[in-house]
Amino acid sequence: MTLIEVILSMMEGGVYKNSPLHGVSEIDIINRNTVRVTFRDKIDCSILSSIALEEGYTVDSGSYKPRIMDRGTIVIRVGSRSDRGGDRSLFLYLIPSSIDSMNTYDKCIASMHGILDIDGNKIDLGKLVNYNLRILKVVEKYWEYRYGYMRRRRI
Repeated sequence: MTLIEVILSMMEGGVYKNSPLHGVSEIDIINRNTVRVTFRDKIDCSILSSIALEEGYTVDSGSYKPRIMDRGTIVIRVGSRSDRGGDRSLFLYLIPSSIDSMNTYDKCIASMHGILDIDGNKIDLGKLVNYNLRILKVVEKYWEYRYGYMRRRRI
């Protein structure tokens, strides 16, 4: 199973009970749009940043851990000392699939990306899926880069 498959299964209400993915300590659905993926090792920010830039995102960092941005919106951030999992965690900020589940901020972001038509109060499911999968793809690529080679070597 891939990391994306596990996250999507969990977001649909499932519980992941199989053996843990290589290099992944824990996956938590924090709320309707936030997922925390905790890895075994500290996040390699240079690898994550390279993948994010390759996928068309910008990276904001300074005196804090990197934040992966899409049009000024944080879509992924590296955990800090105060977060559970600390700098071994990535927080993914997805857009919920239901208007009723969206808060005002979610609606603004969804509208800005053409996902939500506020006038018609309708979601473009194709755009929603593409937006969320793009975020998940960055984390999947990071996981494959960091742990994939080791996993294949053991087979």
